[in-house]
Amino acid sequence: MLIVSASMRDKGVRSKRIKLNPKHWLITDVPQWNVTASIDLLGLTNGASYDLRGEVATVLPGSPSSSAWFCSEWVAHPYLKAPTTFGPHHLAAICMSIGKDVTDEFLVVAPPNPIIYPYCRT
Repeated sequence: MLIVSASMRDKGVRSKRIKLNPKHWLITDVPQWNVTASIDLLGLTNGASYDLRGEVATVLPGSPSSSAWFCSEWVAHPYLKAPTTFGPHHLAAICMSIGKDVTDEFLVVAPPNPIIYPYCRT
């Protein structure tokens, strides 16, 4: 499956084909969100650096970089105000509050549009 986000391991924003392990991933369906906005964001940010300082700033005093991205910031950017304030656990809680957990169905049944999915590992 082709997924997109910012990854410290991969040193920034990228798309990547991976097999998702249901023990390590939470897949949510948030009907209000349109994947087209994420595809557009990839066009603007692909190859940008990973923002470790920004990720740490979601739990400790600090500020994010203006030119780099961390995972939950990238995923939330097209949809939420102040995406730099949401760590992965915050974003998971928001997604579960306004959407629903579809991890089992998503990983067992092929998704209807397996082109690109924004993600953040939780």
